[in-house]
Amino acid sequence: GTTGIARVEGLGPTTLSRLAELLARTDLRVQPVKDLSDRVRYTAYEHPESLRDQVHLITGGDYWPYAGSTSRNVDLDHPTAYDHGDNHGDDAREPPPDQTGSHNSGPLGRRHHRWKTHAGYRSRQCGAGRYVWMTPHGLAFLVDDAGTHRIHPEKARMILDAPAGVDIYPA
Repeated sequence: GTTGIARVEGLGPTTLSRLAELLARTDLRVQPVKDLSDRVRYTAYEHPESLRDQVHLITGGDYWPYAGSTSRNVDLDHPTAYDHGDNHGDDAREPPPDQTGSHNSGPLGRRHHRWKTHAGYRSRQCGAGRYVWMTPHGLAFLVDDAGTHRIHPEKARMILDAPAGVDIYPA
């Protein structure tokens, strides 16, 4: 017999024998394997569907500290705020290129996205599926594939204030 446990997106953990029963009556769509190490960048503000899928597969869900949601029904956030440029006045300039991509994207539930955008929270992506947070009250967190970890605020500031393209991994 088929033994073991599988995690099914939208269903959760299930036995392999139960999964075999479910799949026996299902039309399957086979998709190509994605190389999650690809570092893709786009100039547009919007996140293309292929990037949404890649970010979800890397992060596994909402990257807010202690969030438990694994839903794909999330907003895709720019942890480092998107610079729209300034298309008005004498000092008009275009937005800098390549701000959207696997290096600056994270899934957030709508409420968490609003808190980040409007309530003074700071975040930065500092590696694939790795994010640092600073709350308006000075608490600092690192969110990665192992969960949420409190970190010293000085370590968070060092990561948040690092030059663009530099990922810092303090001990």
